[in-house]
Amino acid sequence: MFQIESGYSYFYKDAEEEIEQLHAGPEMLLRMGLSDDIEFRLRFNHGWLVIDEAEDVSGSQDLIWSFKLGMTEQRGLVPESALELRFSAPTGGSAFSTGRVDHGLDYIYKWKIA
Repeated sequence: MFQIESGYSYFYKDAEEEIEQLHAGPEMLLRMGLSDDIEFRLRFNHGWLVIDEAEDVSGSQDLIWSFKLGMTEQRGLVPESALELRFSAPTGGSAFSTGRVDHGLDYIYKWKIA
């Protein structure tokens, strides 16, 4: 199975001394099922930051790839859960990149309410 998701986000921050606005898009997420319990994910995003309507910074964010591994199905109080192993490549613009390979681990869980 193969799925593409996309979106747009707008963030606004009004601090006492400056106003920041961030536009983010296309927020592209490619999801590909490798088996019933394993999903490969590839994320790409581009950002445009405006500070006090004077300073503009734009560029892509680091490319992120991950594997989502199904762990449990919901049974009573036990939630449906998964682990996401995430890595990034320093491919983004200088304003949005960490400049190194990063990694992370997320535990994802949910309960369905009838």
